[in-house]
Amino acid sequence: MVRIRPAVADDIDAVISLASLVPEAPLWSQAVYEGFRSPIDPLKRLFVAESEGRIVGFLACQIVAGTSELQSIAVEPSVRQRGVGKALLATLLEWLRENRIARVELEVRAGNTTAIDFYTRAGFLQDGLRRNYYQHPQEDAVLMSMVLNLAPNTPLPGGKLSPKSD
Repeated sequence: MVRIRPAVADDIDAVISLASLVPEAPLWSQAVYEGFRSPIDPLKRLFVAESEGRIVGFLACQIVAGTSELQSIAVEPSVRQRGVGKALLATLLEWLRENRIARVELEVRAGNTTAIDFYTRAGFLQDGLRRNYYQHPQEDAVLMSMVLNLAPNTPLPGGKLSPKSD
């Protein structure tokens, strides 16, 4: 069973170790990952997926000008295709709705068709292309976004209902 929760300080080394195993994950410094932890910055979040006492996935996002920027989702290769990424994304979308953030955006390597398909199935739309955005190797970024319905009792991906509004 996988449990999704906000990251704590003791998770950061495991997150960095996991990022080194996932070629698509950013290789940020410890300070950068720490910066995504709540309550350090209320506009950033780092969620982790935990299974049997170990971190098997993470998601990092930040809020900029009222829009969520999904920075990264990484899932340990041995547990892919088991719903970990979907659970991380559903947790993010629920948190965004709770905080009345109606839009989430991301960039993904144009050659990462697995990720593009994942985001498309989750309800993201392709908005454009950023030429030569990535380096090593040089590659375009596909821009994707999703607009969330903030009305109470609106299904999230996976059928879970959004929290009721006050």
